[in-house]
Amino acid sequence: MELINIESDIKGDAFEFFLKTYNAGEKDLGEYFTPRHIVKFLVQLLNPVFGEKVYDPFCGTGGMLTETFKHLVRSVPNNESSLRFLKEESVFGREISSTAKIAKMNMILIGDGHSNIQRLDSLSRPIDSLYDIVISNIPFAQQTEYGNLYDFPTKDANSICIQHCIRAINKTSTNGRLGLILPEKVLFDKNYESLREKIYQDCTIANIISLPSGTFEPYTNVQTSILHLTKIKRKIKSEKIKFYFVKNDGFSLDKNRKKIIGENDLDNFFTKSNEYNSLFIESEKIKKNSFILQGRKYIPPKELAEITFGTSNLIKLSSFLRKVKNESVVINDADDYDLLGVKSYGLGVFKKPLKGYELSKGMSYYKAKAEHLFWCKVDTKNGAFGVIEEDQANCIFTSNMTMLEIDKEKIIPYYLEILFRNKKIQEYFDNYISGSTNRKYVKISELLDFYIPNYPKNEQQKIVKRILKAEKEIIERNKLIAQSIEMIN
Repeated sequence: MELINIESDIKGDAFEFFLKTYNAGEKDLGEYFTPRHIVKFLVQLLNPVFGEKVYDPFCGTGGMLTETFKHLVRSVPNNESSLRFLKEESVFGREISSTAKIAKMNMILIGDGHSNIQRLDSLSRPIDSLYDIVISNIPFAQQTEYGNLYDFPTKDANSICIQHCIRAINKTSTNGRLGLILPEKVLFDKNYESLREKIYQDCTIANIISLPSGTFEPYTNVQTSILHLTKIKRKIKSEKIKFYFVKNDGFSLDKNRKKIIGENDLDNFFTKSNEYNSLFIESEKIKKNSFILQGRKYIPPKELAEITFGTSNLIKLSSFLRKVKNESVVINDADDYDLLGVKSYGLGVFKKPLKGYELSKGMSYYKAKAEHLFWCKVDTKNGAFGVIEEDQANCIFTSNMTMLEIDKEKIIPYYLEILFRNKKIQEYFDNYISGSTNRKYVKISELLDFYIPNYPKNEQQKIVKRILKAEKEIIERNKLIAQSIEMIN
């Protein structure tokens, strides 16, 4: 028991390991272990005080609630009635999976409150106006059959989870507040516009805190944000909404998640000036922009490029890319065609031989030109760009694709293709995409307003030469492997 309050949190380390295998036989419920430093940040952000009731409807192993309990115990009056209220009337949780048992055990170890943990599907039993604070990491990308119990019925559990949390806040609370970790698509996807409008109208949006990709590794690399609401159900709006961008959360953003020594943006949220890593957007601007709450949508492309690439030496895409008028192709059923496609992550253009009768009759087709940038408009998120090669000229492509002429005096075509394999480039584009899942697009006019690092021609040549050499070595090694396999008797 003496291990309970030590800083390294031995129980948390043990349960994190345990969680990886504990539910191996159960279906995926969209649950991920929330890193303890994120949990502590959320509790500090919401700052619960003694006398308030705190609820986590998706409590998992109880990390949010145990940290809340530790926070409350520091200020509780030292008398029997206050201690009883702390243990029995302060923290509440629900959990759909068998990890509810771990949450109960955690609460017992931390000082009690375990009787307030229930194993059930929270969405099946809405709570009306009962708690002062809701703190949670909602399950991602799930479906629910209980959407009809809520104001905005849907099978999409992202929406229903958020509605459940807001509904649980006591309308008589002067500062009912909420801190949720949620998938970032909720903040911009058109499917959630009505929900965002309701939040905008009924609550004060205190902070939107963007967490870096990799925060929930090794479970998922889904981009997440923290939605921080205050004065819930009181219809009080602030003139400006604060967006805060976490670039360094104190741990490496890979599957190892090793601790980084030094300052981090989570701690700096409370200690640095209000402008640090922040963007303030007028509420009216957000109202006019489909209530989009993704901060990067409001950063001009050049400014975001400087932040993303760490340099002001940039070049605008419109300075070396130009729209071209596509030449239409009339399809004859008996003729042979090569239909062009493009691989994701900048891995090049490919062609597929087809007969005319195999091509979709509802599509328009156009003729390809060599050394033009070829781009899949509906899969921009995955870096679906490539350069059309000489032997692919005069092939055909559909209206889902487009071509842009490359100014070869300013940029080497293959170097441009290499750039689209770069993770930072893909992340930069991702900030301006529309749509959902993999069907994400950027308009041509928007694309031409983007910026990339400006390398001189001689540096481009060095990079291309180095990549081509490496690719040639890989091809030769693969041939050698294939030959060695064939020689086995």
